[in-house]
Amino acid sequence: MRYFAIDLGIAMQLVNISRDIYEDSARKRIYLPETLIGKHSPEDIAHPTKKTAAKIDLTRKKIINLANIYFASASQAIDHLPRGAALAVKLASALYQQIGYQLIQTQYQHKEKRCYVSNFSKLLITLKVIAKFLITFQVKLKPHNKSLHKFINTLPDCHF
Repeated sequence: MRYFAIDLGIAMQLVNISRDIYEDSARKRIYLPETLIGKHSPEDIAHPTKKTAAKIDLTRKKIINLANIYFASASQAIDHLPRGAALAVKLASALYQQIGYQLIQTQYQHKEKRCYVSNFSKLLITLKVIAKFLITFQVKLKPHNKSLHKFINTLPDCHF
């Protein structure tokens, strides 16, 4: 399970990197891989030429596509978490993925505003995640094996 959790952390961090390019450059930091973007100063990123902005766009899209691979891997294990945790993790994952989708739709700009998911989109995503969550658990969960509770039968919420 922990490997899938690590994948989710990587996916979310890749989205953060993609979202915060301008803010990071204003703080004199660059997290974009030189192998994709080339060698640039934070000033180059903060005030890009058209050519540099195009490289940033392409790099951001590649990073988000990579994040989506990690999101897909992590999603395989989320249903195996405790119910409440699974729902929270599914929702966080879906909201972060939405940020990535929105970033792919926009071009990098000087003094870029931080990308966020609108309240209405959050509502729609939340409803979709909850609906899918309820269906997924109703279909995939097998009945609990009562015999596993035979040694805790005096505790509340056990089968006996």
